[in-house]
Amino acid sequence: MIKVTLLREDGTGKAYDRPKGDTEENRFLQIPTTFWTQGRDEKLSLPGLALFLVVAREKHWATFPAEWAPQWYGWSPDTHERGLKQLVELEYVQARAFKKKAPLAPLGFTIAQQYQRALITRPRKPPKKTTGSTPE
Repeated sequence: MIKVTLLREDGTGKAYDRPKGDTEENRFLQIPTTFWTQGRDEKLSLPGLALFLVVAREKHWATFPAEWAPQWYGWSPDTHERGLKQLVELEYVQARAFKKKAPLAPLGFTIAQQYQRALITRPRKPPKKTTGSTPE
């Protein structure tokens, strides 16, 4: 007889339980089904898919510095840059520049990038419930 036990994805060996999203360790990703059914996943290279999952984990605008990629994610800065570039080109992710304080820079700042998922790759928000009376 084979016994199958669902385990958590984090490698701890603990039994699986549905994520609630209430703590950092218990967060989960929501990817719209259109991402798969419209073949958007098929357009991504492995670096693109990896970076998509990283960007999707964040709530809104966030920075993803390539120099930290080896320590944070275990891949090279070049892979990191290729993945982000592909996501922006496919319009799966939006990018915006911002000034970052850098006291030793000639102007006292440098320009960095922030990213967030584009509308087509964000989960739909549930419809708002109305509190009005319904006609009989």
